[in-house]
Amino acid sequence: MNSTCQTYLPLSESPVTPEHKSLFQAYQRASWIWTPEVGPYVAPYAPTGEQRGFRWTYVNTVPTRTPSKATIIMAVDNYFALYINGVIVHPADPDNDLWTAQALTVPIQPSIDKSIGDEKVVFSVRAVNARDTPHVMQNPAGIVAAIKISFDGSKDNETFITGPNMKWKGEALLEPGWVEVDFDDSNWQDAVVFSPQLANAIWDPHRRRGPTKVLVGASLPRPSTILPVPITPSVPVHIGGPRWSDWTITLGLKEIAGILIGLVFVAFVFA
Repeated sequence: MNSTCQTYLPLSESPVTPEHKSLFQAYQRASWIWTPEVGPYVAPYAPTGEQRGFRWTYVNTVPTRTPSKATIIMAVDNYFALYINGVIVHPADPDNDLWTAQALTVPIQPSIDKSIGDEKVVFSVRAVNARDTPHVMQNPAGIVAAIKISFDGSKDNETFITGPNMKWKGEALLEPGWVEVDFDDSNWQDAVVFSPQLANAIWDPHRRRGPTKVLVGASLPRPSTILPVPITPSVPVHIGGPRWSDWTITLGLKEIAGILIGLVFVAFVFA
């Protein structure tokens, strides 16, 4: 049986608009954050080559309006994957420049929070800390973001920035399904919010640049079929040679069982 998932990809590229420039101004006031770390590391310093998961849940408490679009400006030291309600929006790309903010705009469809009855949208980030310093114990890691929620048929919007009014949760050990909208993150810790003095000493504001382009999703997530891996009753065994088709032996289940029995018998005789 085939299974289905949803995807925003591929996104199209668009020039930076006044809307994104305005959001970038809010982004510049945002705080850098990261997960609490275990000794000997103290955030914002984190192990090289490890990933951390982050979740932020937007809850719409005004029933007369419906969230319809999310605009995100984000940077991660060093790179990240972004999901909205469990759907991939931005795949992890080690070539991302942490000094240049990434801008994305996608339509959204809120889910219903069964516990309170309000609409919610869950943003999840998989952040990876690559090695960018010779001092292993002083390799910084962080996330900074601004997110604007727009509403269907309305000029109203809400803007959130990491730290002041956007409280993220973080975790080092990521369970299956952690990006999904109904995943229980109640045991996750609150992300550490760094002071401007500490953040500016690590991430020089003069090096931080605004987005050079906007990645745009034109429609809601689309179904994407994943074909199952075919299962056959025989096992192909390749034994080398210039042509695979000439040197492939196909063994049935009976032949494999016979070989195993023979190996056990030989091992018994020479034991």
